[in-house]
Amino acid sequence: MGRQRKSLLIILILIAVFLLPACAKQVNKGEDDNNSKDKIIVYATIYPMYDFTKNIGQDRIDLRMIIPPGSDPHDWEPTPKLMVDLEKADVLVYNGVGMEPWLEKVVNSLDNKDLILVHASEGIVLNRFDEQEEVHKPHEKHLGEYDPHVWLDPLRAMKQVENIKKGLQQADRANSEFYENNYQEYISKLTDLDREIALETSRFKKRQLVVTHAAFGYFAQRYGLEQIPIKGISSQEEPNAAKLVEIVKLLKEKNLNYIYLEKLADPRLSKVLAQEVKAKTAVLDPIGGVTEAEMKQGKDYLTLMRENLQVLKETIGE
Repeated sequence: MGRQRKSLLIILILIAVFLLPACAKQVNKGEDDNNSKDKIIVYATIYPMYDFTKNIGQDRIDLRMIIPPGSDPHDWEPTPKLMVDLEKADVLVYNGVGMEPWLEKVVNSLDNKDLILVHASEGIVLNRFDEQEEVHKPHEKHLGEYDPHVWLDPLRAMKQVENIKKGLQQADRANSEFYENNYQEYISKLTDLDREIALETSRFKKRQLVVTHAAFGYFAQRYGLEQIPIKGISSQEEPNAAKLVEIVKLLKEKNLNYIYLEKLADPRLSKVLAQEVKAKTAVLDPIGGVTEAEMKQGKDYLTLMRENLQVLKETIGE
């Protein structure tokens, strides 16, 4: 009997040795699952809202971008899958000002009554389109009467970031201080960006920007420049003949050497105009639809704004 008890004891010890690590792993796995579940699920509509939210929420949120990388936000339409996904979301961050014309219909169809909606542009002074300017009239019915490209002005972007921070704090009060600290740090980076752009643009001798579509109004206003759009507020909108004649005349009179294209917009019309006046072309990024390749390269709002600044320094600043 002594031997049997001893053998049984050895077997029990061996079982314990092998099972305990497995149990520990199972416990840890449960803790990881709980940590994952503890994160609030946040959706952001367009890339600038996604990047701002990422900087504030960091690893305390489960962040997803609605409009896929490389898509033009002006003509994107929601999918049935989005409706299913948003039923589980805690926060939805959107730019507003008509940038997401599909949003109201989507939200009204949801059963998710606890979803916190963060209108990032709330409380921001907006630019109103001139209703007398023919080129803008067709698109006003789609986007509204205000320019939605708010994020291209770093100071207005600061207000968007503040609104996003408040939304995350409302959804996750336990991490309120964490979001506040990240907000303060990011505001410091936006302040540095604004000062850098203001200094460099103040040296430009030419002040006009001939752009593919009217996305740079807030940027131009902030830094004392003049935006001359070939198209209206949408990159899909086509100008009329009178507008094209006016732009060609202005390019010649002001001796403007560059027309600024965009990655996601059709460049053909802009290139034809450039040939007509013997101008060059360069690329300015409205940052509304960052590509997947750029995201993999680690590019973000701050780096892309500085890339735009570098383009301007090499063209209008030359």
